[in-house]
Amino acid sequence: MAKVNANACRKRRSRKKKSKKEESKQKEEPSDDEEENEEMDESQWSALPDIALLSIYEYLCDADRARMALVCTNWSRIFSCPVLWRWRKYILGATNGNRIGEKACGFIKRFGHHMRSLNIGFISTNFRNFNHIATQSELIFKNLTYFNKLRLERFTLSVANMGQQWHNPRSRHQMLDALCRFLRRLHHLDVINLVAARMIISDGCRVLQSLSRGKASQTLSSLFIEDMFQRNIIPSASRRFANAMCKFQNIQLAYMNYNMINDRILEHLACIHIRKLTLTLDTIVARRVILSDHWKHFRAISSQSEVALQIYAAGFRQIVSDVLVRGIPLVQLEIVSWPGLSDARAMMDAQMPLLLRHIASTFSLTLEFFRLSMDAHLPFDAELCYLLTKCKSLRALNLYCSLSVSTIKEMCVLQETGKMKLKSLKLAVHGLSPFDMEQLNSTRERLVNAITDKKSGNASATPS
Repeated sequence: MAKVNANACRKRRSRKKKSKKEESKQKEEPSDDEEENEEMDESQWSALPDIALLSIYEYLCDADRARMALVCTNWSRIFSCPVLWRWRKYILGATNGNRIGEKACGFIKRFGHHMRSLNIGFISTNFRNFNHIATQSELIFKNLTYFNKLRLERFTLSVANMGQQWHNPRSRHQMLDALCRFLRRLHHLDVINLVAARMIISDGCRVLQSLSRGKASQTLSSLFIEDMFQRNIIPSASRRFANAMCKFQNIQLAYMNYNMINDRILEHLACIHIRKLTLTLDTIVARRVILSDHWKHFRAISSQSEVALQIYAAGFRQIVSDVLVRGIPLVQLEIVSWPGLSDARAMMDAQMPLLLRHIASTFSLTLEFFRLSMDAHLPFDAELCYLLTKCKSLRALNLYCSLSVSTIKEMCVLQETGKMKLKSLKLAVHGLSPFDMEQLNSTRERLVNAITDKKSGNASATPS
């Protein structure tokens, strides 16, 4: 019996060893089905549609795009697709100046003829590194200038702050020389953005003159030059600035400071039938206010033109109602209070009740969008309700301020009765008690339903 049991155990052990060897062989040697699936997967990846490959490429950086192009011939073909290289952005700083400059020059040589939008920005510019940054930016502009196949349509110079951070006049002038030559060579420019360039008057006028002397005077349709000059400069008082502005013949959208316009520039913008003029009021312009007659003349020449005005707390160091004269085709008005300017905010609180009534009586037929953002202020609910009842064309309302629940209920009644016809409402109310929050929840649903029932768009109310 003992011998029989021993033989049986040996047979079992040999069977287990054989089964383990067979399993390991099966794992090491894949089946024909698995090989076919792998081949199918590889063929499917290599035969992806062009749209799918382009979507993948768009999410990758340049280095990953280059690695992806090495996978197969089809992916390499998509790598050279012009759509992938339409937009470029370079940020020049203290640590990456050489690398970014060389990278930009290499890109221009290979894909510059595909590029349509270029954004060049600056970061951490100071008296230690501005010479180095100026040299690299000059190198980029020179390569762009002498690249004959360039068809750039959009150009942005981000946060240059040239008047404050570029301390060496020689380096600044060398960079400006290269920039001006580059701008004169742009034959297809449609949009230029020089916001926050903070230039001195001579440098800024030189840049605009370079644009106006080239093909851009006929092709440029969108001009963004808010804060292009330093705050203590009044560009509208410069004849050189006015001459440069009056040479642009195709401007449709302009984003400027209020102190950049005068009666001559305003008349020119009307003659070329500008579609929308956006003005920012954040400095004292008491001596440079555009009179009502000039605005009426502007509207008479170009009846389809619209004006948008953004008023910040710093602009309330003067009587704002003197700036908002009759005749302005004002369609959009935004009033924003920053918490850091206590003196300007005090004047803002003092002016706001009368200002709201002035807006309601002066622009009741034209105002379509109104935004009020204030962090702390005196109550003026009655004046706000007066504005809502008077402005019959108002379609969008954004309020980020403290309001009473009774005022919100009155807004709901105005919307339900048809005295207010809003298509969009964004309401953020702060400073509410728990009891007010309970009342506001029911009123909010009622107000949203009043807007949606009239099929007038969307509404949202957010208490905070």
